[in-house]
Amino acid sequence: MNPVGVLLCGLFAVALADKPHVLPVIPAPHPPHPHALPAGPYKPLPYPPPPPPAPYAPIPHPAPLPYKAAPVPHPAPYKPHPHPAPYKEEPARPYAFEYGVVDEYSGANFNAHETADGKVVSGSYQVHLPDGRIQTVTYTADHYNGFVADVKYEGTPVYPEYKPKKPYHPAPYKAAPPPAPYKAIPFPHPAPLPLTVHVPNPAPLPNPVPLPHHAPTYKPNPVHG
Repeated sequence: MNPVGVLLCGLFAVALADKPHVLPVIPAPHPPHPHALPAGPYKPLPYPPPPPPAPYAPIPHPAPLPYKAAPVPHPAPYKPHPHPAPYKEEPARPYAFEYGVVDEYSGANFNAHETADGKVVSGSYQVHLPDGRIQTVTYTADHYNGFVADVKYEGTPVYPEYKPKKPYHPAPYKAAPPPAPYKAIPFPHPAPLPLTVHVPNPAPLPNPVPLPHHAPTYKPNPVHG
C-alpha cells in the first residue's frame, strides 16, 4: 500500500475514535387510526332500507255549523193613500175692487174696476194710449155667455210730424301732412387725445475688449533619419 494512503487511513480512524458513535434514528411506526379504512378491497356499507310509510290518516275536519238563514225583512203592510174628500162646489161670493195709476213722469194713466154678484162678473178698465186716445173696455163674464167685451176709443190720434233725417255726408278727406324731413342728431365726436410715446434711450453698449492676437509659431516637424 502507498504510505500516503496508510497515513490518511490512520488519521481517519483516529478522528472516528475521538467522536461518539451516533446511531441513525428510525421513526417508530404509527398505530393505525381507529377510523381508517382497511387496506383491503373497497366494500360499501350495507344501505339500511327506508322505514315503512306511516298509515294514512285523514285530517279531521270540524263538523259544519247548522245553517241559519238570514232573516228576511218584511215590508210594512200596504196602506192605500186616503182618497181626497169629495169636491164640494162652494157658492160664489160677491166682491168688488177698483184701482187707478196716474204717473206724469212716465205718462202712465189707467184705471180699472170690477164687481161680481155670485153669478155675473162685470167691470171695465181705461188706458190712455200714447197717440192721445183713451181706450175703454167694458166686459161681462158668466157660465152661460162666457167673456163678452166692448172696446171704445175716445179722441183723435195725434202722431208726431215726420222729419226725415239729413242724409249722411262724410267729412271731406284731408290727407295727413307729410312728415318732417329727417334730421340726424349730431353726434359729438371728442377731440383726439395727443399721442405721446415715451421710448427709453438704450444704455450705451460697452466698448468691446480687443482680443489678443498671437502670432503663430512655426515648429517644423522633426525629421527622422
